[in-house]
Amino acid sequence: MTARELHEYLRSNCPWVDPEHTVDTFKAGDPEAEVRGIAVSWMSRSATLRAAHAQGLNVFITHEPTFWDHTERPVNGTEEDRCRKEAWLAETGMVVIRCHDMLDQKPGFGIQDSWAAWLGLEGSPFEQMDAYRRIYAVEPRSLGAFAREIAAKLAPLGQHWVEYLGEAERVVKRVGIGTGAIVGGTEALVAYRDRGADAVLLTELTRWRELSWAEDAGLSLLLIDHGVSEAPSMRALARHLAKRYPSVPVRYIPAECPTLLAQP
Repeated sequence: MTARELHEYLRSNCPWVDPEHTVDTFKAGDPEAEVRGIAVSWMSRSATLRAAHAQGLNVFITHEPTFWDHTERPVNGTEEDRCRKEAWLAETGMVVIRCHDMLDQKPGFGIQDSWAAWLGLEGSPFEQMDAYRRIYAVEPRSLGAFAREIAAKLAPLGQHWVEYLGEAERVVKRVGIGTGAIVGGTEALVAYRDRGADAVLLTELTRWRELSWAEDAGLSLLLIDHGVSEAPSMRALARHLAKRYPSVPVRYIPAECPTLLAQP
């Protein structure tokens, strides 16, 4: 199997994506390269690319950009960094395929369904706001207790704490979830509040703005790392590809939550 054939299979799973207007393209390497092993990771950082190479995997499937911008356009001041990364990719022959638009809306093992399943949110949402955002009804419990439950669910994904905004005894009944940048922003949070959410698991924000509005509005927030919220889908994709191509090594390479928590 060539990398191009693998890419075509990924595209066959998302007929709703316009192939002429998608970021799901080759980012590095020869599309005709024979696939010796597949790495699946949330982001093609240098560390994850090197981990894949060390395991003998020559095709890297990434959800997020390789070169720090959603469309991979040049970012001012990063020219030397890009050249250095491109040189390593060329030297190793690593093939990088982006799988973003397909996974964002793929039923089953896609980003949205996988995140809800990991959190234990079963059944139909209380409110399906759009393709990326949902509100679930949950058994009433205090915000503090709910935050601790979420922290326990996130620990296997590499996030060992959860920041939250709101009084610990505040009751949580309806929880808004989503992934990526679309969940952040004051307007997005207003929409969650107006559609019935009393707490939101937030994956992107401008802290001074969203936190101050939510505090004034009485909306509880739980702050989740972007990569952590999408890691369940990347793990599921790796399992899917391992079943699809049993003779090819497929490995999930952790990339979520690179920051650490310092304690005095």
